[in-house]
Amino acid sequence: MRNLGPRWRRRTVIAVVVLVVVGAGVIAGFVATCGLDTNTTQRVAAGGTRVVPVTLKDFDVTPGTLVVGRGTRLLLDVVNRGDQVHDLTVAGGPATRMLGPGDSQRLDLGVATQRLQSWCTVESHKSLGMTLQVRVVRPTDDAAGTEAVEPRRARGSAPTQAAGPRPAQGGAWQWLRGNPQ
Repeated sequence: MRNLGPRWRRRTVIAVVVLVVVGAGVIAGFVATCGLDTNTTQRVAAGGTRVVPVTLKDFDVTPGTLVVGRGTRLLLDVVNRGDQVHDLTVAGGPATRMLGPGDSQRLDLGVATQRLQSWCTVESHKSLGMTLQVRVVRPTDDAAGTEAVEPRRARGSAPTQAAGPRPAQGGAWQWLRGNPQ
């Protein structure tokens, strides 16, 4: 009987290498097609009331960041394009109901005056990147229409005035800094 030691080892090494390459290809394909967090930024024109479509799908919220001019009333048309239930909850504010595949709901964020964080509350979806951030900017006076980002306070420092959501007339949420209008 022959000694098959070296041939067996070589075949095992080849099989392991093939499995690693195939596994890496599957993971790369998943990230490329489904994405883990394909954060996109959308600028929203300042002033008046703006309706922004928001898509929930495969652990992703699109757009992932909204940049909106201070004082703009923001309405989100949230639609679930995934194959499982999702929702969108704003920290300290409004939330959609659990949306099944194909379901949609309009979410009224009120008048934007400060940064907002929102996410899907389904277990582990937030940690997988299913978040939406609203950044509030102040329009400048120049004709180019560029916007300056709202200054952020130092980490750990207290806000100068009470900030947070307060129900406005008609039940819509308005994000106010200081006294309600």
